[in-house]
Amino acid sequence: MRKTALFVCVSIGLHLSAAFAQKPVRIASLNLCTDQLLVMTVAPDRIAAVTFLARDPTLSVVADRAVDLPVTPGDMESIAALRPDLVLAGPHGARAAGRLMQARGVPVVRIGLAADFDDIREQIRAVAAAVEEPAAGERLVKQLDDALDALPAAPENRPSA
Repeated sequence: MRKTALFVCVSIGLHLSAAFAQKPVRIASLNLCTDQLLVMTVAPDRIAAVTFLARDPTLSVVADRAVDLPVTPGDMESIAALRPDLVLAGPHGARAAGRLMQARGVPVVRIGLAADFDDIREQIRAVAAAVEEPAAGERLVKQLDDALDALPAAPENRPSA
């Protein structure tokens, strides 16, 4: 019985250490939306680079947190030089860099355009899963839902955007 328990403990430990060894630790983002989700879900030391837009306080909700992060212009050469183990991108930009990274065996996660809040929740969860921080993703989803719940109800005849 003791040998079985020891084997189970060692097996679990090996499984967990393998899982942690594969967690992406050099993540590059090539899109403002993925920049923001990345900054909100992982520690700064896991971020290889974000776009310059992440630092712009008129565009980015994480500008204050992105100010000291490395920035990439998103071209193939600069992305390759980062040696990322995960690349986050939007639906359109940096296609060549994304293809190059995929050809090198680096996972590239493309996040599409969001049409509604359900899409935003899915995007948060997709990025959180890719960076292996699902709890951080669920925290962000809860913050979103709490903020939406706090809004006053819209009048029936108010136009929507």
